[in-house]
Amino acid sequence: MKGRNLDIASFLAMASFWGLNYPVLKIALGIDGPFPILFFRILIGAATSFLVFSTRIRIPRELRTHFKIFIASMLNVSLFMSFWFLGEQLEPASLSSIIVYSFPIFAIVFSVFFLGDSLTLTKTVAAILGFSGVIMIFVHQISVSSAIGVVLLLLSAIFWALGTVYFKKYLAGTSPSTYNSLQLLYSVPVILVIALFTDPSGLFHPSVELILLALILGLPGTSLAYLIFFHLYRKYNVSEISSYFFAVPAISLVFSYLILLESSSIFAYIGFVLISAGIFFSYHDQSTKKRKRTVSSP
Repeated sequence: MKGRNLDIASFLAMASFWGLNYPVLKIALGIDGPFPILFFRILIGAATSFLVFSTRIRIPRELRTHFKIFIASMLNVSLFMSFWFLGEQLEPASLSSIIVYSFPIFAIVFSVFFLGDSLTLTKTVAAILGFSGVIMIFVHQISVSSAIGVVLLLLSAIFWALGTVYFKKYLAGTSPSTYNSLQLLYSVPVILVIALFTDPSGLFHPSVELILLALILGLPGTSLAYLIFFHLYRKYNVSEISSYFFAVPAISLVFSYLILLESSSIFAYIGFVLISAGIFFSYHDQSTKKRKRTVSSP
């Protein structure tokens, strides 16, 4: 298997690892609290990331760069994953994946305000479709539950989107291997402190089952998935592969059904379709712009 077929297989593996994270996390949350789980996942992810990318990591000399990466790690890891883990305590794994992967829709809006991107017709349609999907899920949850979990998951998507825009604005010149390894490392002490105050027993006396689940979340679900992502990132423009992010919640729906026997409501499926359409249109717009620039360049 060579070339594009290998890349397609690699992407499907990456999407499968990320999709598997949601039912695996749901099982782990039945054993222990969210912050011990999150601590072990980030610790394992950081350790393996430094091992895997050891020859590619270039530690920045400027303290200012480290401070920027620390801020990015708060948005992309600590806040994003904390709200995700807290939200999934209250919501099914399948619904959690759908809501979390609404982050590209929020990124459209934030890129207009913070990066000065133009709000084209395609992006406007994408945002309307995406937010319609979120509202569809949210309104249904209000009618059947407290919807606190949905709010927490939406906050996780918002922080992930803010982290993405922050990276593009301040850290675009940093190598992906260095950036990802350091942001995981800088998140370890932050989550450690939170875990110490919220669930010290789970932190100091983890069960064997919890460690095994954390290994799944930390190795294939974090380090290996990002290794594949950065391989694809070097070969293709981000917009070319990001248009397929909707495959992750789709795969998560399948895993959640097979592993947890979860079946989502019709409102969740409609919301998923709308959010996926929004993601597709948002990145289709970026790909179109790239092609136009390529054609017009000498």
